[in-house]
Parts: sequence; C-alpha cells; structure tokens
Amino acid sequence: MITYGEKLTAESAAGMTLNERLWFSNLMHRYDDAIARNDTKDLSQTLTEVYLDQASIDSIIEHESQSE
Repeated sequence: MITYGEKLTAESAAGMTLNERLWFSNLMHRYDDAIARNDTKDLSQTLTEVYLDQASIDSIIEHESQSE
C-alpha cells in the first residue's frame, strides 16, 4: 500500500482511480490548473506522470475540450 507523499510507481498506481493517483502524487492542483488553462500539453504530461495509458489520456483530453 502506498501512502501520501511516496513516489507513485506503475505498480502502485494499478487499481487506483485518477483522483487517487493525482492526490498521492501531489499533482491535483497541476491537473486542475492545466484544465482551467486548456493546456493540453501540460495535462497530457501530468496524466503521463501518474501512469495513465495513452488511450485514457486522449479520452480525458477529448472530454475536457468538449466541456468548454
């Protein structure tokens, strides 16, 4: 089990929701800011850092761009 502040690994991220991954990695604010700025490059980088696969990243970016 991973605890807050530990480095997230692909293994520890398995089975976690996106929010859990962002919270444990202390990246929630960066994720929210990237969405607010519509910065798809930063959003993609943030999602990559929490071990999301490319298909999931693309889906989130597409969903967020439609939410404007």
